[in-house]
Amino acid sequence: MRMRYLVGRKDMELAFMEKEIPKPGYNEVLVKVMACGVCGSDLHLLTHSEEFTPLGHEISGQVVEVGKGVTRVKIGEGVIVEDLTGCGVCKNCKNGRSYLCTNMVGLNGQSGMGEYVCVDERLLNLYEGLDFVTAALTEPLAVCVNTYLTAKLPLEGNIIIFGLGPLGIMITALARHYGAGRILCIGSREGTLRNRKREALARAFGADDVYYMSDEHWKEDLGSNHADVIHSIIVTSPPETLRMAMDLADYGTRIVPIGLDMGEHTEALINVDHMIMNKNPILPFIAEPAKGFPLSLDLLRKKVVDAEQIFTHKVAFDEAKRLKEIFVQDREVVKTVITMNN
Repeated sequence: MRMRYLVGRKDMELAFMEKEIPKPGYNEVLVKVMACGVCGSDLHLLTHSEEFTPLGHEISGQVVEVGKGVTRVKIGEGVIVEDLTGCGVCKNCKNGRSYLCTNMVGLNGQSGMGEYVCVDERLLNLYEGLDFVTAALTEPLAVCVNTYLTAKLPLEGNIIIFGLGPLGIMITALARHYGAGRILCIGSREGTLRNRKREALARAFGADDVYYMSDEHWKEDLGSNHADVIHSIIVTSPPETLRMAMDLADYGTRIVPIGLDMGEHTEALINVDHMIMNKNPILPFIAEPAKGFPLSLDLLRKKVVDAEQIFTHKVAFDEAKRLKEIFVQDREVVKTVITMNN
């Protein structure tokens, strides 16, 4: 039997491919994909990649076949698929530093926006009590959880979050849930349909104020409105905004950049003397290997992050080429999810 999966390249060119449905090996599981979120990294590939590339890693699905050695899951169970996880046996994993795993287990080039994926059972997280679409938000929420923990915001500490994308909005919800003081968000351009929608959601999730870099006076306005010390800054926006974050940092402010570009705008000129003398640690975070999925599932169940509000657009797999119009045009989109034809 054959299956279809989605690939894409720059200029938002999307295509369906076909291949044989994989047969699970000894410790592998065949998962029928039920939903897959569209990540910012997918959009980067659809902007910069010269070649057709598999898309999607925010996967929820159902176990349909297991290898002979599989013990963690059973046929019919709902699972979240991690994109990369620690092997558990390399030197770093054995020394309690799985974040430096040198032999990570992953999707091996498979598209999460496909009808099936065949993966090592170590990539799977069982869950219940959520629908498949909500469950597909687990991976990006786990990124937010770990980013927020890296920022080490003290109780009632004040935080600035650069970027009004899904990650920035979900980090806003986490900051409010875990006892932040003032939460300030900074977007790119004021007045677009996209950012109006996202600003409204950020405020609903707990942001005290929202500023825009398109306003030439935004730094002065922020400074005059908020005299409190900023304890942490999280940068989910492109790398070039790191310099702006440093300009806003107080003595001892911790800065966590997670925004990528994957194109030409990957550099930021920073004043290292100022960083050292102002005691501003810069701690980049990347969600590899995946972790924090059980906590993220619990946060979704409790609606600390309401997936129904984050997923503004649900697109059927057969209509996946609609992604181009959704993201090229200015629309009230926060995050999009591909739902399979089940």
